Amino acid sequence: MKIDYTIVLSFKVNVEEGAGYLQTKSDILSGSDFDIPAYCEKQRNAIAKLTNVPAENVEIISRKEYEQNTEE
Repeated sequence: MKIDYTIVLSFKVNVEEGAGYLQTKSDILSGSDFDIPAYCEKQRNAIAKLTNVPAENVEIISRKEYEQNTEE
């Protein structure tokens, strides 16, 4: 059986002024050799680089926490 899926990661980026929130979404094809922990770490490092903060300032958070902090 072929199953493709989407991984959504929610992040909290801590900076001196407070915190920012963002998500990444990636489609994964069935049968691919996919290492979820390694992917999460790569995404965390990419977000740190994108936002110009140390990786220690980037947290992977739950969807619930993301939604609570990004509701308008």
